[in-house]
Amino acid sequence: MNSKTTILVIEDDPDIQTLVRLILTGEGYKVVEAANGHQALTVLEQCSPDLIFLDMNMPIMNGWMFLMRYLDESKDHPPIIATSAQIMNAQNIPGISAFLPKPFDISRLRNLIQQNLGNHAAV
Repeated sequence: MNSKTTILVIEDDPDIQTLVRLILTGEGYKVVEAANGHQALTVLEQCSPDLIFLDMNMPIMNGWMFLMRYLDESKDHPPIIATSAQIMNAQNIPGISAFLPKPFDISRLRNLIQQNLGNHAAV
């Protein structure tokens, strides 16, 4: 059995989470999900994703708090694509590779994922 490129989707909105999961699984990626930063840290204890898709505004532990904890605990991490409905300057978000404003274009999401995975490909 071939291993698939794994993407961790951290998103509290179930509709957006479902949409992103359907897009990514349709592209051949394995998707692991978390509804907030706290859940994501637990998920990361059991898997090492190739990319993280991170909503910045979530309850319990938002994207900012997740990044502080995750980057502090993990010196070597995969590319992180942050997303938010609030306009943010991506250069002000530590540790991210790209920023995707909501609502986002599906083709832009696909392009950012492909760009940030580099040589990794869905299998």
